[in-house]
Amino acid sequence: MGKAIGLLVGLSLVLTTALMKLSAQEESKENAELLELVKKQKEKINVLTERLHEVVEEQEKILEELKKNKKWLR
Repeated sequence: MGKAIGLLVGLSLVLTTALMKLSAQEESKENAELLELVKKQKEKINVLTERLHEVVEEQEKILEELKKNKKWLR
């Protein structure tokens, strides 16, 4: 999970850098299209990162319940 989060954060940083560079350049039709694609990808990565954090939290709760049940079974 940690590697996946790191990868998503890294991709987000790369896309943010690309977004800044494209924004700084002249607004040609091609750059505008690329800018829109980068924005969409960045949003998708943000959604994936958020969902991944939710999954990690859910798994941590399950792990805690399993630990409680293990103590109870002894």
